[in-house]
Amino acid sequence: MKHDLGRLNEGLAQRIDEVVGRLFLNAVRDGVVWTLGGVDDKPGRSLKIWRTGRKQGEWWDFAAGKGGHPLGLVIEARMGGDGDAGAGIRWAAKFLGVDGQETPEERDRREANAKRQRERREREDADEAQRKRRSAQGLFLHALPIAGTMAEDYLAGRGVDLRVLGRQPGALRFHPAVKCPESGRDRPAMLAAASDGDGFLTVHRTFLFRRNDGCVVKADGENVPAVWRMVDAKKLFGPMNGGLVSIWRGDSGRPLRTMPAGEMIVLTEGIEDAVSVAIAAPEMRVGCVVALPFLGRAFLPAQCGGVLWHRHRGDGEPAQRLLWKQYEALEKRGLAVREIWAPEGEKDFNAWLMKQAGKTSMAANASI
Repeated sequence: MKHDLGRLNEGLAQRIDEVVGRLFLNAVRDGVVWTLGGVDDKPGRSLKIWRTGRKQGEWWDFAAGKGGHPLGLVIEARMGGDGDAGAGIRWAAKFLGVDGQETPEERDRREANAKRQRERREREDADEAQRKRRSAQGLFLHALPIAGTMAEDYLAGRGVDLRVLGRQPGALRFHPAVKCPESGRDRPAMLAAASDGDGFLTVHRTFLFRRNDGCVVKADGENVPAVWRMVDAKKLFGPMNGGLVSIWRGDSGRPLRTMPAGEMIVLTEGIEDAVSVAIAAPEMRVGCVVALPFLGRAFLPAQCGGVLWHRHRGDGEPAQRLLWKQYEALEKRGLAVREIWAPEGEKDFNAWLMKQAGKTSMAANASI
C-alpha cells in the first residue's frame, strides 16, 4: 500500500513525545528536546529530538553526523538502519492509524491544519529565542571578569595562562551561581558570550568543580563527586544557530564586525582550544563555534577572507563526514577554508600547550 510520506511525517511530528516513548526507553526529556545516546537506544546525550517549535519532530545525532525528519528516525530505530524503509513506513502508518487512502477534502483539511501548526510553532520559536537571548545577556552581564576566579584556575589547569596575552578576552566571564539544568541547583561556571549578525546571541556555560587538591575541573570528570557530576558539563543557554564566540582580535585589534577586508580567522570547536591558539599565535584572529555542527552557519562579516579550521588528530569517520559538510556550507558562502594543526604528535593546541606548561613547571622545579 502506498503512503503519503509527508502525511506520515506531519503526524509523527505532532505526536513526537508518544513516538519517543514507544521507541526509546533511555530517552531523557531536556526542555525542548529529548536526548539519548543514539538510535540504538543507548544512554547518552549525542542524539537530540526536538519536541516543540519549528523543528518539532526533527532529530540530529551529533556523534553519527546524521539526522532528519521523524519518519527517518522511526526507520533508523525500528530497523537498525538496514535500509528496510518499507517496514518503518508500515510501523508509522499503524501507529498513526492511517490506511493510505485520503480524499481530496481530507488532504486539504490536513494540509491547512499542518500549515497553521507550522506557523504557530514558528511564532513560538521566535518568542522563545528572544526570551532566551535576553536571559542569556542578563546572565553574562551579571558575571565577573575571570581574573582571580575559578575560571582562571580552570584554564590554568589546562595549561592556559591568559596573562601572557596582556589582557583577558572580553567574551569570557565567570559566574559563581548558574542554574544547572540537570540538578536544578546553582553551580559555578565559566561563561562564553556568542554573537551573531544581530549582536549578542547566547552564552555557553562550562560548569566547574574545585577538587580537594585545589584543582578546578569540568563538572563531569571521574574525580568529581556524584552529586556534582554532570553528563556533559558544557551547555548552551539558548539557540546557537549562526553564533560565534569571538576570543581574540589578533594584530588588527578591531571587532569582528569591522575586521580588515581579507583577514582570515582561526576557528575552533572548544573554548580551551581557542584560547590556546590565541596564546600560540596572538597575531591571529580567533573564534570558537562550541560544536562542530555550528561551523557552517557561524556569523562572519562579508569582508572576512576565509576560515582556518583547527583540526584535531584522531577524529573518527562520523566527525570527518560532518566536517566535510561544514566546509561545503562555508564554501557556498564564498569563504575559503584551510586547516591548521597542532605541532606533530599532539591532538590539538590545548594538548600541546599543556605539555609546554608541564615542561616549564618541571624546569622551574629543577632550578629550585
